[in-house]
Amino acid sequence: MTSVSPSAPVKRLAPALAEGIATCMRTDPRVVVWGEDVRIGVMGPTRGLVDEFGSERVLDCPISEAAFVGAAIGAAAGGLRPVVDIMFSSFAYVAFDQFANQAGRLRYMTGGQVAIPLVIIGSAGAAGANAAQHSEVPSALFLAAGGLRVVFPSTPHQAFWLTRAAIESDDPVIVLHHPALAATRGSLEAEPLSLGDAVVEPVGRDVSVLATGLMAHRARAVAKRLAGEGMFVEVVDVCTLNPMPWNAIIASVTKTGRAVVVDEGRLTCSVASELAAGIGERAHDALRAPVRRLAVPDVPIPFAPNLEAAVVPSEEAIAAMVCEVARA
Repeated sequence: MTSVSPSAPVKRLAPALAEGIATCMRTDPRVVVWGEDVRIGVMGPTRGLVDEFGSERVLDCPISEAAFVGAAIGAAAGGLRPVVDIMFSSFAYVAFDQFANQAGRLRYMTGGQVAIPLVIIGSAGAAGANAAQHSEVPSALFLAAGGLRVVFPSTPHQAFWLTRAAIESDDPVIVLHHPALAATRGSLEAEPLSLGDAVVEPVGRDVSVLATGLMAHRARAVAKRLAGEGMFVEVVDVCTLNPMPWNAIIASVTKTGRAVVVDEGRLTCSVASELAAGIGERAHDALRAPVRRLAVPDVPIPFAPNLEAAVVPSEEAIAAMVCEVARA
């Protein structure tokens, strides 16, 4: 990523998502937005769009995810480029046949004759007593479905450029955003990001930490803290999960020889598991210590704030594991 410049616009993450959508809508009349309360923009990614583009291109839908995601798949097959906000990514469960069997399969099953340029946006992660049905990070579920691209930005710059890349893709793309990062401020630099990119920041030499979403944000805070103690952590923000940015990941791990993978999904069959396995296969000879995973235990996200904080990896937990791996 380019360095912050005085001329670069500063935005919060949620408005950066909206600006990414708006930029595409201004240049491509096929881009339409629909979903749950998108005209109000409850979660932020669609706020203000109806004022610029009108009610014909920004449509509120009944609360039936299976219905409006299915309609969007048909619209995409018919030539539109729908952007669908389901508010919480947990709601994907009630429309998962549409995600996996339809959006993720149709281009393959038609031999490439029918593209599905569809974007699904949903918040992902615990943000303070939203309880189990509104606090999921189901990124591994989307990866396992096959045929779905997945991005999970942690900064406004990532949110803006990856949203644009998602809308411009001819494949269905899931855009996850963490509600705890919605107000995070950052510069929108001119250097774009594409599907398959990662962001390495800060650069370090001692331990690689691979993370997404809020966990990448916390990993950067840990790296800053540990740098003051003489330990230099390299954070690989895996902001694209499919296609996975293996070149950046393996380059970092090969350099440091040590890796900690942090994920806000549940540990079993998680993104952390996939990253750890991929590092083991691709960089085994470079490792000076076993790859360690830090994720949510195999339980639902609790409602009680103290219990929620106990299961989601904290900065303290990340720092402790990094130090343990560094000593190994």
